[in-house]
Amino acid sequence: MNPVSKRRVFKLHQWQRWTLGISGLALLGSGIVWAWVHWKYEHGETGESLLYLKPWMIRIHGWSASLFTLCIGSLLATHVRLAWKARIHRINGAGMLALTAWMILSGQALYYLGDEPWRSLASDWHFLSGIAFPGVLLLHIYLGRKQRAAWGRNPV
Repeated sequence: MNPVSKRRVFKLHQWQRWTLGISGLALLGSGIVWAWVHWKYEHGETGESLLYLKPWMIRIHGWSASLFTLCIGSLLATHVRLAWKARIHRINGAGMLALTAWMILSGQALYYLGDEPWRSLASDWHFLSGIAFPGVLLLHIYLGRKQRAAWGRNPV
């Protein structure tokens, strides 16, 4: 595979970038707002006034997570499969996939777990992972673009 076709193959389609970007921002924003309202209420810093936001943030978070997960599925068929086959960024990509899988599984655990100690633990880890996710994603994008630039300078 020549460098030009490598650049084209591993770059996401515009609809994928937009879908991941919009759903990702909605996930991050709704998660942060939900956690902020929850924290303020748990620490007695707010009354019932902000609690109306929590169910709306969960709805936005759930719908955005569904859209994000569907788009990740489209990446598995193209971006991930082709990069894995070409042996490019396997550690970085596997880490990105593992974090994504953890976010999906811990989100499902929050929805379905009834046991409060486990649910509380899943909530903490889901929140911390969600805060870390943008940084891991930006690193993944940076390394991919760095590789594409190297292909442009050093043809195979």
